[in-house]
Amino acid sequence: MAYFIAFIHILVMLTGAKYTYSTNPLFDMLSATFNLGRNYFDRVGHLFQGLTPAIMAYELLLYRSKLKKDWFFYFLIICVSMGISAVYELTEYLATVVSGYPQAYVLGLQGDNWDTQNDMLMALIGSLMGIFISKINERYL
Repeated sequence: MAYFIAFIHILVMLTGAKYTYSTNPLFDMLSATFNLGRNYFDRVGHLFQGLTPAIMAYELLLYRSKLKKDWFFYFLIICVSMGISAVYELTEYLATVVSGYPQAYVLGLQGDNWDTQNDMLMALIGSLMGIFISKINERYL
């Protein structure tokens, strides 16, 4: 299951690399159809940016550590997932500073001043989904 989620994440990343995250044709069509005002494909990418590391951290901590499955176990999974997302957001910020281009151009904010915070929220939702999916998967194993 972890490999399947990682494969889907790779497909999302490759799609984002081909079209860029702010100009995905499918999400452009959805944006036009539902009058959304922006392309939300980057939110899908950030959801998987939380989901995939959470599932991998769950399995690593479950099978390679002596931690009990209590609140701290789940807290560590969320910390790993959110930490990876934070590094990505800080790298985006660094690219803005180093390149000298306007922030909106480099970050693809699409008129959303809260884009970074929304991206982190999607990663948090993805990490919570990852814990839930992992618990269901563990039950079936």
